Amino acid sequence: MSASGTGAPAPATELSASRGGPDWMPRFGCYVHSSYAGALAEQGYDYVELAVAELLPGRPESEVGPVYERLAALPVRAEVFDRLFPPTLRLVGEGVDLARVADHVGVVFERVRRVGGDLVVWGSGPSRHVPGGYSRERAFEQLVATGKLIAREAERAGVGVVLEPLGRRYCNVITTVEEGLALLEAVGSRSLGMLADTDHMESEGDPFSRLGLVGNRLRHVHLAEAVRVQPGPMLRRRAFYSELFRELKRIGYRGRIALEADVLESGVPLGAPLAALEAWWRAVDLAY
Repeated sequence: MSASGTGAPAPATELSASRGGPDWMPRFGCYVHSSYAGALAEQGYDYVELAVAELLPGRPESEVGPVYERLAALPVRAEVFDRLFPPTLRLVGEGVDLARVADHVGVVFERVRRVGGDLVVWGSGPSRHVPGGYSRERAFEQLVATGKLIAREAERAGVGVVLEPLGRRYCNVITTVEEGLALLEAVGSRSLGMLADTDHMESEGDPFSRLGLVGNRLRHVHLAEAVRVQPGPMLRRRAFYSELFRELKRIGYRGRIALEADVLESGVPLGAPLAALEAWWRAVDLAY
């Protein structure tokens, strides 16, 4: 469960130190709507990951009080927030408005911090999609500019941000680990890390061994299947997830892991995949 009983987010370094050692177990959460938080708590999850949209970033602060109260009352803490940008806020192409991007990011990060969150996921495929005929070089430059803005605002707000490479079913730029690393290098800020998503990596042919290139810049992991149903096929794919866990152990990963679930499989308790994943993590032997 949460590393601190105070309700205040513990820094990532503190979480790592407090859960270090050979018996270290990742903190498992689930990316669902906040209405499922009670079920997550009952089944033993450590946290819930929510969509940024639940923070109402397009609404004035005067209207968000009830949201703060509701999220503060959740039985598991909302530690991570996903989908940083709405599809309507373009980051690539003609007419990109960085001032508007900065305003949005500032609001989101402040609200994430206020509800006790400490990590935001920059996936948001539609917002970074490169229009047909548009210069790929110029698109990359625009993403670098956005990345630098994000890193600066994240540092100011005291939250972390991770870039999520998205498979080509969802986006046409930054689709692989290698491309994600190139963007991180160009941004040049330690405030921006990377997320690894099993579905996106599998669909793009990215082997888990490639995470060794990411190293300590890997700060969050999504466990997802091509069909966003949990647990779906997950419980039948022990070898696949054990391979991931072996690589995470090899590189000394000390971040969170979240199951991504747009739909929950009827009749299967949320605790079923959690119990399996924890058992598979323990069973992984680096000597193998």
